[in-house]
Amino acid sequence: MNAVQIIILIIAFCIILAGLVGIFLPFLPGVPLIFLGIFLYAAWTKFQFISTTTLIILASLAILSTLLNYLSSILGAKKFGASAWGVFGALTGIIFGLLFFGIFGLIIGPVIGAILFELAVHKQLKASLKAGLGAFVGFTASIFFDLVLAIIMIALFIKKVF
Repeated sequence: MNAVQIIILIIAFCIILAGLVGIFLPFLPGVPLIFLGIFLYAAWTKFQFISTTTLIILASLAILSTLLNYLSSILGAKKFGASAWGVFGALTGIIFGLLFFGIFGLIIGPVIGAILFELAVHKQLKASLKAGLGAFVGFTASIFFDLVLAIIMIALFIKKVF
């Protein structure tokens, strides 16, 4: 490896590290940043170490991660027994939570939305709280899923480069 390749590798690892941090901080796109770091290194080295096929697989994982991040709270609420209104509340909570409260709203918005909509329609506190818990569990599951994907992507990157 020459000096330029080492510098590019360091830059790629910095972007990948930012992606790892982003898994736990919702305002950073964790897995997509990891993909970006890998893609930049692959492109700079003219795909000598990382093939376009590998990049397509990694891009697919990054897209899947992004979709699941947005859907996880909704799916969690549904799994914990939320009605269609509770699921709609979780979705509404994601939108308004992010809009008005930023990152914190992305975490707490779906929980509050699911609880409030369930409570308004069905007027049962226990079921409403369960739907809110489901939204939170879904969000937490998406973090775990992202972490697993990140480990797979980084391990593959290290294997291909070294």
